[in-house]
Amino acid sequence: MKKIINLLNKPYFFIFKVLKEKSKTYSLITLYKIISFFLKSNKFRKYISLKLSTKKQSTLEITGQIGCTMMCTYCPQTLIVSEAREKNIDKILELENFSKILENVPINTKISWAGYTEPLLHSNFMDFVKLANKKGYTQTINTTMHGKLISQEFMANTNAFESVGFHLPDNEGLMKLNVKESYLINLEKAIRHQAKVLGREQIDIKIIGEKPHINLEKLLNKLLSEDILNNSQIHSSLQISSRNNYVDQKNDGFSFFSYFKKDIEKESISNPLYYCSYQRLNSNVLIPNGEVNICCNDYSLGFSLGNLLNEKLDELQKHKKLMTETDFLNGNMTVCNKCEYYKSI
Repeated sequence: MKKIINLLNKPYFFIFKVLKEKSKTYSLITLYKIISFFLKSNKFRKYISLKLSTKKQSTLEITGQIGCTMMCTYCPQTLIVSEAREKNIDKILELENFSKILENVPINTKISWAGYTEPLLHSNFMDFVKLANKKGYTQTINTTMHGKLISQEFMANTNAFESVGFHLPDNEGLMKLNVKESYLINLEKAIRHQAKVLGREQIDIKIIGEKPHINLEKLLNKLLSEDILNNSQIHSSLQISSRNNYVDQKNDGFSFFSYFKKDIEKESISNPLYYCSYQRLNSNVLIPNGEVNICCNDYSLGFSLGNLLNEKLDELQKHKKLMTETDFLNGNMTVCNKCEYYKSI
């Protein structure tokens, strides 16, 4: 088995010359189908599934606190709050603990300020980012710009991020954010600053809905006319993930949405192999008590890889626990079974 894996990793083996981006997935699927006729090794199946389920660079998404004040229609905040309460999980990530956690995170791991809630809501958000920046981590952020005033002002001054995604209010009110003049002023300052320090290519504007809120639309048109943004950076989406089927698809607010969701069908083939087509198995979510949850779509907090207060992230992302304590490979992973990204080769 070890000899086969070593052979596949040789530079002259053409299949593994394209192990990145979309070609990585297609190549590995093709490879698996070819050799599955000859090889039934469970060790090899784990190897292929993990390769398909991971990206080239490891990412750790940070959830600074449990519970978001906006309660957007497409975000299962009620679920995560109730699950955290039932499991007695800390609601707030402490700065001292974050410092300890980073000691167990490899420096080549990308820190992503996203997770299960708006990052700017945490009173220590600025301190978190500065600490990670001082230690040399690459950082990205996806933000609604809803949060502490000091954090909004920080976004208009910092150059700590590699890329910035602004997730902004829609015209239907699916994002529960009060679009006041003060909000728009701070948002404009942040967009202008980040576009200047990063370049437009690293700025993304996303609206989940038909089009932007009317007041936001005026601001975006202004920034377009001044060439601060261009149209390719602004995306309105009428298609969303079901968040592992936790979003209520019968909600009237979603009458114009289409869903990625589709029923998982167990394929009637011998020796099926399941994997995460979203490639999230090395892009996990830190929650305030130090635990690393499996995926940003799992608002039930259903599967913890371990705790970064006393374990190493690179060890957790080898997924020994996932492969030994669950039936992930065979399509029976409880927290993944309703997810549209959980697929069989």
